[in-house]
Amino acid sequence: MNRIMTPILVLGMFSFILAGITGYAAQKDEELNKIAKMNARELMVKTKEIMDAKYPKENWEQYKFPKFVFVHEAVTLGYKIAVKEPQLLASLPCYCLCDVMGHKNLFYCFLEKGVIGGSFDEHASTCNICITEAMRAFLWKNIGATEAEMLKALKEIYG
Repeated sequence: MNRIMTPILVLGMFSFILAGITGYAAQKDEELNKIAKMNARELMVKTKEIMDAKYPKENWEQYKFPKFVFVHEAVTLGYKIAVKEPQLLASLPCYCLCDVMGHKNLFYCFLEKGVIGGSFDEHASTCNICITEAMRAFLWKNIGATEAEMLKALKEIYG
């Protein structure tokens, strides 16, 4: 191969790789925005679909959820996310103004004092913001969104 063709081939390969990365980023942004615009019902359906695929044989009874977790399917999904993805919820603020109750992050809305394995907090079972925020975060994590991308999107939705 001559000295002119080698740089051209390298440049062509770099352009091809860059186009692939750019296309992936654009697709991820599109999915992130799609999830941001979903209503509660759409979030619930998509979360249930992914939850069932991700944890097909999970013994949910082991978590001993209290009755208030079962008031609605979306609420149940929110608490399931909390027990399976505590670090995700703990990394995000809650936008329902529950900080006046001492909640330091979204995980506190589901488990008292944000303690893994502790008592369940009833707050999230009556708060649409907590539930939809948890489902969005779960779906975003599933598409590979970064914490920074999630924080930005949450601020745009709820902030």
